[in-house]
Amino acid sequence: MQRQLELPKKISVKKKGAHFEVHWNYQNAPDAMAVRSKCERLDGFIDGFIDGVLVALEIPNNNIYRLGSSTGAVKELNEKVAIKLATILTELFHPLVAAEHRKLDAYAKLLLSLVEQAEHTKIVNHSGKVGT
Repeated sequence: MQRQLELPKKISVKKKGAHFEVHWNYQNAPDAMAVRSKCERLDGFIDGFIDGVLVALEIPNNNIYRLGSSTGAVKELNEKVAIKLATILTELFHPLVAAEHRKLDAYAKLLLSLVEQAEHTKIVNHSGKVGT
């Protein structure tokens, strides 16, 4: 049975008065970003990529609130910039999430196969018969 990939909704766009805010939080995504914490280079790439995006979108530093690459908020944006930022963050994080899910699914299938092989070996050994 293959489980459906559900990408976490960790990026939000909120309207605050006349402006918009974009929030993202992948810090506590259960399995989705495990790879990020294991690989310093990937974390550095994500962090640098987000820095570059914020500069390219000309967002003032005083509107940026970040606790690292996987958690942050950007405030006082116009709607167009907020949607653009949310889209870019989605396109950055969701492939990482999907890749981690594929890896975990493959690992689960491997474990299931090993358990089935072990059970088959027990049955063959206890019955005194050689493999079928």
